[in-house]
Amino acid sequence: MGPNGIDIGGIGTSYLSIVVGIANICLLIALIYIYMKNYRQLKSKFTMGLLIFASLLLIQNVVSTGFLILNLVMGMGQHGFDIDRPQFPLSSINVIQLIALSVLLKITLD
Repeated sequence: MGPNGIDIGGIGTSYLSIVVGIANICLLIALIYIYMKNYRQLKSKFTMGLLIFASLLLIQNVVSTGFLILNLVMGMGQHGFDIDRPQFPLSSINVIQLIALSVLLKITLD
């Protein structure tokens, strides 16, 4: 428990991380769809690079969110696994990534 009774490393942070991870996955799917559509029209190396970049970020988010879900569902943190220790810092990174992907999607749509 952190200051003011806020749970900064436990189950609340896990749920937040999962919600943010799912939001990141949705944004990345939208970006990949747009980049694929643009690549079919333009055949640009830059667009292909954006497509590869977004695809790799999608894989990273699916894997990390999947592990968070498994951790909650299976209760791995209670059975000796330490994958939930850096929960708050990783959640912070996911929130920053959500903001960055939102900006990128807005710019892409304009």
